[in-house]
Amino acid sequence: MIKEKSDCFVGKKFNMLTIVDDLGRSENRRWVNAVCDCGTVRKYRLDSVKDSSIKCCGCVGKELFDKNRKTGTHQLTYHPLYGVWEGFKKRCYNPNNNSFKDYGLLGVRVCDEWLNDFKSFYEWAISNGYRKGLQIDKDKLSPEKPGKLYCPEYCCFLTRKENSHYKKSNRIIEHEGVKMCISEWCEKYSITYGAFKGRLKRGWSMQEIISTPVLSFNKKLAS
Repeated sequence: MIKEKSDCFVGKKFNMLTIVDDLGRSENRRWVNAVCDCGTVRKYRLDSVKDSSIKCCGCVGKELFDKNRKTGTHQLTYHPLYGVWEGFKKRCYNPNNNSFKDYGLLGVRVCDEWLNDFKSFYEWAISNGYRKGLQIDKDKLSPEKPGKLYCPEYCCFLTRKENSHYKKSNRIIEHEGVKMCISEWCEKYSITYGAFKGRLKRGWSMQEIISTPVLSFNKKLAS
């Protein structure tokens, strides 16, 4: 099946966003520039625009905040994102939180832009692929592994399975310039986790691990 390139979608509109430019591939994703109905131009993942994960630049959320500004509250305390925001702040700054030892105690922090401003975090999340069921991740895009900062530059939303790839306990293995955890290599080459770990423990090279069929592996163990 031939994959459609993002330039095929230039000029097409999805919800409030019209794609204006093809930015090519990065981080195994297609990226585009799109203009919102309000006139704001931003960079987005093509798949997020197409599947309506992102419907606008965040202006709808801004209008909601502006509308409620006179009341002194954003009226989103019960929105799932408020719990996400509260959650990562507690992990970083509350010594009584069960996860503090793995976050705050290790120097993980929240950027000034988000720390005391739920509005800023909410608008970023709505514009960057948030949907119910996804988890916020600070590690995938960060130059540090694991990431040390919750901020717009390094955070993204992942499924629970994707997010598990970036746990600090995961072993990262580099092969031909690509760095991935073991579960990602297993998924990419259809190898069971147990087989991969067994081959690694026996001192196999990465090329042997990913290219040896299971039957050959069993014969090698028997010899």
